[in-house]
Amino acid sequence: MDKLSLRNHIQEKRNALSKQQVMQYSKIIQGKTVPFLRGTVALYNAFQNEVCVNELKTLVKQYALPIAKKNEPLQFYTCNENTKFSISSYGIQEPIDGILCDPTRFDVMVIPLVGFDEYCNRLGYGKGYYDAYLKHTNALKIGVAFECQKVDSIPIEPHDVALDMIITETNIYKKGYD
Repeated sequence: MDKLSLRNHIQEKRNALSKQQVMQYSKIIQGKTVPFLRGTVALYNAFQNEVCVNELKTLVKQYALPIAKKNEPLQFYTCNENTKFSISSYGIQEPIDGILCDPTRFDVMVIPLVGFDEYCNRLGYGKGYYDAYLKHTNALKIGVAFECQKVDSIPIEPHDVALDMIITETNIYKKGYD
């Protein structure tokens, strides 16, 4: 199955989850993620039934959120309780103030995804924002997803960056481990 067909198939499965399931599973996933958090953490604002990571924002000393503009590289900005937000052209809540973060300064990145396999290969939305950014950081790369987003195999291309681990409501997959 090509990436576009696979992406559509997985998104249908994820979108079939009820809001109650998304919140219940997100809470479990966030709890499993906490032991891995340290230092400066990259998070995200969920959209379209992605895993919600809002509780993690209150548990870390410093976090940053991404801004994705068409035809520009992904950038992360520090955030706090006073950060102002706007809705991006992709429909995602993004910070409009804060300090630009250098990718080398992150200790941990918590990353959304469309699909994944047991080898921590990530299928994103197809724009390549995260893959390009991840090439410039040595942070621990943690994908968060629902178990229904797991597939047998993700088609890999040279620009794709595998994650160090993927945490779901039922499992923690680690790169290089069965």
